Amino acid sequence: SRSRLAKPPRQTRPKHTMSLKRWGDAIGYFNLAGVAIEALVRIPQRVEPPSKYAETVWKNLPQNLASKTYAITGCSRGMGLVLAKHIAQRSGNLILLNRPSKHTDVAFGELKSLAEAAPLGGGSVVKINCDLCNFESVRSAATELRTHIEGSSNSSLDGLVLNAGLMAQLDVRTNDGFDIQMQANHFSHFLLTSLVFDLLEAAADGPHGEARVISHSSGARNQPDEALRHEAFEKAWHDGSALAGDQKPMAKWVRYQQSKRANLAFTYALADLIDSKGATVKALCAHPGATNSGLQSHTDAASWLDRFINGLAVVAGQSTEDGCLPLAVATLQEGVKNGEFYGPKGLTGNAELLDGEREWGAGYDKAQLDMLWEASNAATGAAWA
Repeated sequence: SRSRLAKPPRQTRPKHTMSLKRWGDAIGYFNLAGVAIEALVRIPQRVEPPSKYAETVWKNLPQNLASKTYAITGCSRGMGLVLAKHIAQRSGNLILLNRPSKHTDVAFGELKSLAEAAPLGGGSVVKINCDLCNFESVRSAATELRTHIEGSSNSSLDGLVLNAGLMAQLDVRTNDGFDIQMQANHFSHFLLTSLVFDLLEAAADGPHGEARVISHSSGARNQPDEALRHEAFEKAWHDGSALAGDQKPMAKWVRYQQSKRANLAFTYALADLIDSKGATVKALCAHPGATNSGLQSHTDAASWLDRFINGLAVVAGQSTEDGCLPLAVATLQEGVKNGEFYGPKGLTGNAELLDGEREWGAGYDKAQLDMLWEASNAATGAAWA
């Protein structure tokens, strides 16, 4: 069972909301009106802005990752691919966990070329099929990952980067019976981590002295600032649920909020488990802030509200390189601590260590973390030692 310190009195803060003032202050009210008008016909489009922080941050992260191995979900494009490229250029070994696609094949070839050209010598790049909308595919991927790690004399699993995600999808159930966003964004990552956690423990006990599990959340975890709902982890919505169906404009966004809140809750729950075991694995979390990464174009933007919300992130968003920085810092920066959370402090910005959110707003109290753990075990059949 998991344990944690007694919680301090709950604190309060201004809630993170989708308020027009917040976005108007960020992008200007003229641009806000432009987004609203463009959203009448399409998801607003903007050229990705230049990076502001990436060059400096990457200079301060470890330059030599030779002999370290990082498994990354969702690295065929976007922020996952950015992280994988930098690891390849620093001679780290990569295990790419993606669904089969032409994007996956292109990314694999690009990463192989970067690895071969790495100044300190090329690390290995391995491609493993992993469909996060299918538990059996996740189990198969974990078996293949284990075979690769255990079959290599100089390979350990030093980082498991749980990056992949779906956003604002229609109310669809997977073949396993769960909401597609919760399964892809949380359940399958929970299951994958359980299946390879002993490999992470073995790496932490080895020469490198640590291993990490890094979850990728979102600013949407607090939009709205609502606690986790048990029904989000079940195979059917409750009667009259705000999560159910596609007739209510915000339903898909609340389902997304629940899945992204689950990412941070999983980090806190796993950090508690690690502390109780006295392990040297570290559970960390990151969120990118508003980022023009292309994720918005892969949503089911069926309504004006969908296109407007996506458009705000596109217009306000920073570059994919800058959006990747909190994930990169959580994955690679030396001296990080178990349970830490990294991201920009505003809508956009540089990667910073954020205040813990266990006691902020709706919070992540023990009852929520226990519910997440028990419901996730029941849904996935995960078996944690």
